Amino acid sequence: MTMYSEDVVDSEFLFSGWLTLRDGNWGIEHDLPTTIERLVEVSLHVNGKPVETDPEVSLIFLQPSNGGTWRNGTPAEEKRSQLAEERERVFSVPIGSYDEGLIHFYVVALLENIQLSRVMRVPGIELIPLAESNLGQDAAELLNAVIAQMGFTHGIDPSAWVHMLNVRRPAAILRASEVRANDANSAIEAVYSAATKLIDLITFLRDARPKIIGGIIGQQIDQSLQYHNFWIAGSSYSGNRLSGFLAGESPHALVNHWSNLDKDSRTELWLSLFSDALHDERWDYKVFRLFNLLEGAAKELLSSKTVVADATGTALLMDDGKPYTVKQARGAVFMLLRRVAQNAGVSESSFVSNAVMQTPLWDEVKVWTSVRNAVAHRGSWRRSTGTPLTKSDREIEDYFRSVGHDGSLESGINATIQALREAVKTFIRIALLGKADTLH
Repeated sequence: MTMYSEDVVDSEFLFSGWLTLRDGNWGIEHDLPTTIERLVEVSLHVNGKPVETDPEVSLIFLQPSNGGTWRNGTPAEEKRSQLAEERERVFSVPIGSYDEGLIHFYVVALLENIQLSRVMRVPGIELIPLAESNLGQDAAELLNAVIAQMGFTHGIDPSAWVHMLNVRRPAAILRASEVRANDANSAIEAVYSAATKLIDLITFLRDARPKIIGGIIGQQIDQSLQYHNFWIAGSSYSGNRLSGFLAGESPHALVNHWSNLDKDSRTELWLSLFSDALHDERWDYKVFRLFNLLEGAAKELLSSKTVVADATGTALLMDDGKPYTVKQARGAVFMLLRRVAQNAGVSESSFVSNAVMQTPLWDEVKVWTSVRNAVAHRGSWRRSTGTPLTKSDREIEDYFRSVGHDGSLESGINATIQALREAVKTFIRIALLGKADTLH
């Protein structure tokens, strides 16, 4: 028998007890000491599946604070109603800004690869399990159309395909019923930001990472929900839109790179880390991942005796006057990229956000290092509410604005990520040629 507590946070606990009937009243007896009043709901499971009980029999029980038999009936029902109201106050909070005059949006999204048996809630967001869905049926129809053109005489049974997807990639609904923002795009961004944190937490708790597919956004108008628009999750395709040899569609290069992957398994790791970084849509996390890839590779490939120096051979010094070494993250990444530029026959300016400004690579690496350290030490580049901007953070954000094409923070961040991405790609190209060890 499994019992679920009905406290404010809706926690769950499991214990053994005895369901008793005395003087016409059901009760629960157990050996656990208690000093608090607790409400539990009893649910009957057979072979792991819930079994419906007589609706006339109340299975809600109130545990007295002084111990004793757990009683059902009116006191338990009243306590349940009280806790339900308290729970609503905790979870029914808006996402987004609290400023007056903002539009109230309603967002519903579809998630896949999430197995839930009950509704899960955090303030502002609700996850609702889907027992079954037709998610992926269009993929089966598309495959059937394609393979028919290839000569297959039989195709996929769409119902079997959908059933397999329900088993292997279960789905759920994410609902944010109160989102306050100036416009629909801002509302979606606010929900997506909160949902990303929730997905990371669900991944930790459930050992599988859910994925947001997309959803709809609406508005509450005259006591009804009005559909506004749909949205697709994730950033748009940002890869090569050209075709042919110059755009990376060289069959010869692809085969060569593929064969070289078997020669150095480290290259597989670097490729995987690069792919993970590009997949992450949080810009500061992307910088964190890409920088850590370079730092890890630098400390793997460079000698601990490598001197960190500028183009004239002058040692570069830390704030305390001591010379940088490859033991420091900034020094390690800088020296690796200096070797990468030399090996690839390109200028170090290829790895800076704005080559026109002739920013030294050493200064560019400082920016990456600062973002990486912020993520490592405080969780993100974003500061906690009420935390003032530090002098160092202000300098970095001023740098972003200076390298952006329109002087905005966003365009500067994009330019910085592009420079870091190009640096990583140039390094990986060398590794794909089997020459990573020549960088020592």
